[in-house]
Amino acid sequence: MEALKNRPLLETAQVTHSSLDVAVLLGRAKETRGESKMPAVLTYDRTPVLQTGGPTVVPGQTSNASLEIVVIHTKPSETLSALKMAAKLASGLAPVRLLAVQVVPYPLDLYAPPVSTQFLESHFAELVSQATVNATVDIRLGRDAGDVIESGVGPHSVVVIGGRRRWWPTATMRLARRLERLGHQVVFTN
Repeated sequence: MEALKNRPLLETAQVTHSSLDVAVLLGRAKETRGESKMPAVLTYDRTPVLQTGGPTVVPGQTSNASLEIVVIHTKPSETLSALKMAAKLASGLAPVRLLAVQVVPYPLDLYAPPVSTQFLESHFAELVSQATVNATVDIRLGRDAGDVIESGVGPHSVVVIGGRRRWWPTATMRLARRLERLGHQVVFTN
């Protein structure tokens, strides 16, 4: 964590009631209805790593970038089916990562989410074990779920989202379209 403190837009801190360190990437302040609000993305991980930019392509060299399948958490039952679909897609060749976003409302401090981090850890670990898939869990805390998901998914990733297809656009379907517009391959599973 000491290496991360030297970054100009990165602040590190301790999560309340937890032994985990967090890294917060700060943006520019926005003026919203007379209040100054600072958008921030909180990366929650046991070993936070700062990733900058995407892979670089050097002519004449083979790429060593690995494929990663990202499952976006929606509802527990839908996420369970998405994890099973991701396991079939990966078939042991690509790692699977469950990206779970916990939105922290503005009245609360970003370092003190409304749901304890220990509960989130155990809940998502149980969900992954129910799906019988070897996946890592990436829990991120932030103010806006869409922005946090965009920052948590690498460029041109394979994203699996569980949800119900309706004739009207649901929030999950809008998220899938948003990720497709950004260039990701999205698999929508029921």
